[in-house]
Amino acid sequence: MEELFSKPVPVVLKSSDKDERSSVIGVTILLNASTSPVHKKELLVRLTDATDPFFLYMLSLNEVDFQSLKNQQGLLVDFAAFPQKFIELLELCVSEADKETPKFMLQLVVPVGERGV
Repeated sequence: MEELFSKPVPVVLKSSDKDERSSVIGVTILLNASTSPVHKKELLVRLTDATDPFFLYMLSLNEVDFQSLKNQQGLLVDFAAFPQKFIELLELCVSEADKETPKFMLQLVVPVGERGV
């Protein structure tokens, strides 16, 4: 498993009842490539909060799942290019963090009743 990105990223946490707060969460992106029984790649995204041990969100995205995401979101990149483009957007969020009105801000919508908000 190859670690592609692991940094704290500023985020706006929104709950579905419109509550909103700013925070910094740890974002880790890993690429898992397996060759048995067939060659496949899987992108793993992990969100954590150092101040809340119960805050953990994980996403496992394989090439088949990515096609669905690509269609839903109108993405213009393929699976091979997606991890780097995603990381570039996260880096923009980090670089804009100190600005009064950042152009790039990570937002995470958390359903009411789940930990983290």
